[in-house]
Amino acid sequence: MEDEELLLPHLQMMSLTAMAFVAFLLLSLYYYTILVNFAILNILF
Repeated sequence: MEDEELLLPHLQMMSLTAMAFVAFLLLSLYYYTILVNFAILNILF
């Protein structure tokens, strides 16, 4: 029982870290796409 109680907060921290990492990846991908589109527009026009 004690092991499970110790493991639960650790798993919650891991899932929180994973969610933050995914959110960071999505944000960086979003900004990268905007930058690429902006660069393409500058090249075309």
